[in-house]
Amino acid sequence: MTNSAYLTNYIAYLNNASNALTYYFLMIIIPTGILGNLISFYIYTRPSLNRKTNTGFLYAGLCVVNLLSILNYGFITHSNALFNYTVTMPCGLANYLRRTVFNAISWMQVLISFDRLMAVLYPRLKLMKNKVGF
Repeated sequence: MTNSAYLTNYIAYLNNASNALTYYFLMIIIPTGILGNLISFYIYTRPSLNRKTNTGFLYAGLCVVNLLSILNYGFITHSNALFNYTVTMPCGLANYLRRTVFNAISWMQVLISFDRLMAVLYPRLKLMKNKVGF
């Protein structure tokens, strides 16, 4: 066996191992993440948690963004590992969606931190205290 053939076989072996690891990782992460975020969403939208502030609703929004991220990661970004198909989107739309969803998670956390900072520093300020209801 020549070095070229050995290298080709080794690369194929690494690709197969990587695809298998990705598949099993996604089979564990997607159901766990969806279930955990749905339970969290239910908890954060309870009226008892949102009597005085909107913090629960902000965290519920974070759960929604996390769900979108999990679905995007599993069914668009790594669809080939799960279902042996590739989602084709025009003009780099898949990359745009991936970046936007991942950045939305960070910005949602910044918004939650800002809300808590304003509540601690200025408890009488009515900036973000308008109640939101479901």
